[in-house]
Amino acid sequence: MSVLVPLASAECVALLRRLIVYSDEKRYSAVEALSHDFLIEAIPHRAPYVPRVHSKHEIATVLEYDPNVDVSSLFFGIADL
Repeated sequence: MSVLVPLASAECVALLRRLIVYSDEKRYSAVEALSHDFLIEAIPHRAPYVPRVHSKHEIATVLEYDPNVDVSSLFFGIADL
């Protein structure tokens, strides 16, 4: 397995070995896989890309808008991303 995924850590290879087992009785379930050391250690407690939870006040302000404001210019070129 480490030959197929040369940059994988030992924990990653161990998890992969348990996930690619043909027998469903021996293969890890989703719960077992998600509680594997590789995933617990690899995923930080709070990933930087996870949006923070907003307060009710902030959500209320975000939902307020002026229908007379043209926001189409804000999305110009977004299809090019």
